Amino acid sequence: MLRVLLTVLLPLVAPFLIYLGWVWLVRRKATAGVLTLDWRETPWPWLLTLGLCAGLAGLAYLYVSTGHPAGTKLAPPSVVDGVVVPSHPVE
Repeated sequence: MLRVLLTVLLPLVAPFLIYLGWVWLVRRKATAGVLTLDWRETPWPWLLTLGLCAGLAGLAYLYVSTGHPAGTKLAPPSVVDGVVVPSHPVE
């Protein structure tokens, strides 16, 4: 579950969190006058595009860094002496 959070959800949400942090800093530093930041001025297409690209990059990394080569035969998980043995490649 943690892997899903780090490789899928975090990359999708990160651009929005960065933008919200920037808005918070701008509002905090605005000492004179009324700040004219409006949610309609938010670059939503850019945020969505960056979030989707980051999510796809995370999924691509997950695809490349895990698993077995195509065509590998795997033995199913089993219980041996009360201990669950995970699936493993079989020659």
